Amino acid sequence: MNQTASELLKRIESKSAVVGIVGLGYVGLPLSKALLEAGYPVIGYDIDQRKIDAIHSGTSYIHHLGQEFFDRLKTDPTFTATTDPKALAKADAILLCVPTPLGHHREPDLTYVLDSTRMVAGILRKGQLIVLESTTYPSSATRTTSSPTAPNARTREASVAAPRRFPSSSAARTT
Repeated sequence: MNQTASELLKRIESKSAVVGIVGLGYVGLPLSKALLEAGYPVIGYDIDQRKIDAIHSGTSYIHHLGQEFFDRLKTDPTFTATTDPKALAKADAILLCVPTPLGHHREPDLTYVLDSTRMVAGILRKGQLIVLESTTYPSSATRTTSSPTAPNARTREASVAAPRRFPSSSAARTT
C-alpha cells in the first residue's frame, strides 16, 4: 500500500476522516446518518437548495429518518449541509449518491453521475477517495468517467487491496 493510501486508511480507522456525500436524497441522507452515528464528520452536498434549507431549519423531508435526526442535523457541528461544491475539497472520501433514473428503454440515465463526477473533478486533490454509490450497470463508471470528463484528475499510482468498509454504527458503539 502506498503512503497516501496508508494515511487515508489511518484517518478512516481513527474516525478523523471527513466524508463528503454528494446527493442528500434517499441514499445519501441515510448514509450520512450512519456515518454520523459511527463518529465521522460529514459534509453533505446537494444541488437542491430546498434540501439544504430544510436541513438547516430542522425540517424533515425523508420522514422514515425521523424528526429527531433532522433536529440533530440542525445543530450538529460534525455535519455541514451545503450547495457549494468547494466545501467537498475538505473531504477525505467523497461518496456519490445521485439518482440514475431509467430512460424510455429502461437504460440508466447517467446524467447525474456524469455531472457529479465533473463537479468532483473540479475540487479533486491527492489522497481523496471517490466512491460511486449510485446504481448502474457494470463498467459504466469506468467508461463514462475517464479522464476526458475529469480534466483536473491525474493518473496516479494506486494500491489495489481488498475492499474496506467504513465501520457500521453498531460496530462503532461496541468498540
